[in-house]
Amino acid sequence: MSATIVNTRNDLYGLTTQKLTLRKSMDERALSLIEATSDLCVTAYHERNGTDTAVSLAERMATVEILIEQYRFAGMDTLIEVAKQRQLQALAEKLGVEYVE
Repeated sequence: MSATIVNTRNDLYGLTTQKLTLRKSMDERALSLIEATSDLCVTAYHERNGTDTAVSLAERMATVEILIEQYRFAGMDTLIEVAKQRQLQALAEKLGVEYVE
């Protein structure tokens, strides 16, 4: 039996989302995101206090980023981008600069 070959991150996220859709409900996916973001918060706190490493923090960030990408492929890409643009615009205003993408 040969394995499916994926050449891009987008293909991998898309394939993961397809397989998760068959096995996981949105509630289960939300719980996975909640757990991963909680782990990220704890690790960030520990890294700040010197009881954890930047490597551990990066690993938790990567996990959360992958889960967010799965949400994007599950149909939330536009919602995430609109929210992100709004937040970047607010940040630019706070810094007193003009944000143009």
